[in-house]
Amino acid sequence: MKTSITIARAFFILARHTSAAEGQTRLPPQAAAAILADGATWSAEAPSGRRKFDLTLNPDGTGRLRGPLFFSQNVNWRVEGPTICLASPFLEKCLEFRETPDGLQGWENGEPDLRLRR
Repeated sequence: MKTSITIARAFFILARHTSAAEGQTRLPPQAAAAILADGATWSAEAPSGRRKFDLTLNPDGTGRLRGPLFFSQNVNWRVEGPTICLASPFLEKCLEFRETPDGLQGWENGEPDLRLRR
């Protein structure tokens, strides 16, 4: 797994260069995984903007979602095709990611979805 994260970081460097040259280009899923799954907490916002929560993803495919009122839930993630799939006991979403000035924007079926910021 460590080797794949190192390779993913190389993809990230390439993707960042492509993103700057072409505008808001989709990140390869390995590059997005290297950014997202570093064990640090992201501030996440649902597409409606009404639901905000913290999301932490680890390099081993596990993670934690923490919401309002002490709500907490384990999540798993994986790279699947051009997407990163986030799965909890109640929901699974497979998203493509693009860089934003303060984080990443998830896209599902061509529509903006989960927004992650630090």
